[in-house]
Amino acid sequence: MNEIKTTSSLIEKFSYDEEQRVLHIHFRRGGHYGYAEVTPEKFAAFQVAESHGKFFLAEIKPHHQFSKYENPDKK
Repeated sequence: MNEIKTTSSLIEKFSYDEEQRVLHIHFRRGGHYGYAEVTPEKFAAFQVAESHGKFFLAEIKPHHQFSKYENPDKK
């Protein structure tokens, strides 16, 4: 999984596990979350969205269960 950095004020970076269909998002204010059952098509749309934050808030957050991961590199 390659991490992709963004210029979003909400999202620092993201990556996608296509086999597990999990979108991993690292937020600028801290926190690493995995969003389940994100299709490759939805991930592709997220990648090219004009605003990653707006796409996340409209298309990912309300529709996908998430897990919070410990992030030992953030203090």
